[in-house]
Amino acid sequence: MRNKSGGPVETRRDEDVVAACLGGENDAYAALGKAYAKRLYAICLDIVWNSDDAEDLVQEALMKGFTELPSLKDRSRFGSWIAAIAANLSRDLLRKRMNEKGPVAAAADCADGSPERLIDLREALRELPEAHRAPLLLFYFDGHSAESVGAVLGISSGAVHQRLCRARRELRRLLESKEVHNE
Repeated sequence: MRNKSGGPVETRRDEDVVAACLGGENDAYAALGKAYAKRLYAICLDIVWNSDDAEDLVQEALMKGFTELPSLKDRSRFGSWIAAIAANLSRDLLRKRMNEKGPVAAAADCADGSPERLIDLREALRELPEAHRAPLLLFYFDGHSAESVGAVLGISSGAVHQRLCRARRELRRLLESKEVHNE
């Protein structure tokens, strides 16, 4: 695909591609979606731990981004804006499952449903340092906001997000380690 100046869309800056989208260039948003799909998938998978859900969430994030694109104030920040949409949709899905099914059933869903995987998840949660386990449980299992978790733990919401990121990374490492040992 070529832009109006003749160059490929993929080489244009996000700011220019967003402007092209808003200007009616039909294929421009598809190029943005293609450019960010892998990053969004990684974000969603990191939060929901289920590849099917992550794929669905990427599509939902891209659709929401498309419909809300006119509200994007700083066009050069498209990447972080669409990533925030994907992360928020992922967290919303987890909270919805927690409210509908309770923490144990929701955790089983996140662990792709197998009983062995749920046991691995429980064991991995126990192995997390308290500084990472507490925010993770409060945020994902109890449905508290980052601000609420921060107030409970006496830290800023930014620190909560940082600990959640580290906790998810460590939990993933622990689960992958258990997977290797179980094979």
